[in-house]
Amino acid sequence: LFIKGKLLDSQLKAKTGEIATYRDTLKGLPMIDITPILMERKIELDSIYRDYITHLGIHSERGTVLRDIDRPALYFKEELHKVYKELKAESENVGVKIPPTLGFDERVPKDEEVPELVARLSIAEVLVKSAIANKIIELAGIEFLSEPNTNPQSLFREIPIKLGLNSGMESVIKFLDSVQKHGQFFAIKSLNIKSATGGKVDLEVLVSGIIFNPHLTLPLPT
Repeated sequence: LFIKGKLLDSQLKAKTGEIATYRDTLKGLPMIDITPILMERKIELDSIYRDYITHLGIHSERGTVLRDIDRPALYFKEELHKVYKELKAESENVGVKIPPTLGFDERVPKDEEVPELVARLSIAEVLVKSAIANKIIELAGIEFLSEPNTNPQSLFREIPIKLGLNSGMESVIKFLDSVQKHGQFFAIKSLNIKSATGGKVDLEVLVSGIIFNPHLTLPLPT
């Protein structure tokens, strides 16, 4: 699940180790000789760091907007309405049914809840777009479940989502495959398949979306 993150972690550790080696071997050299070497290593580390947070979706466009607005709750409701309207149009073009609220209730959230809701909206958007792309006949429900107990200061959060689908088996298989291969981290936790009429199946699937903790802040890449 964390293959990308682990690869980037290993690169960071390797480069950090290289710098430590350079530090030890460069002792005693004139500063004019050391500076160009350290600057070269800094550029390499900056590049790896930029790739790291990009892969993890740490600095999403919505997350960036949230840092600069005074009414985050209003922003979320407007963003939810915009995303639903776009997905609704896309789904109707290919004959796919999607749930009317994308798993969110109608109330206006508290401002402190918005970072979490924005992260959930991004997950819901990915899942619905995958359902549309793979022509799932009906995405009957999206339900965000209670998160497992995690350290509030943890870098990652696990967001469990229960999906209800009705479609042909081929579309279901393609949908599940596309979710697991998506750039965002997803894990299929459980499946419950039942036969339905017309050669279709009813599928209940539990998916976990792994996101960067929206309550933490990392420096923006330069």
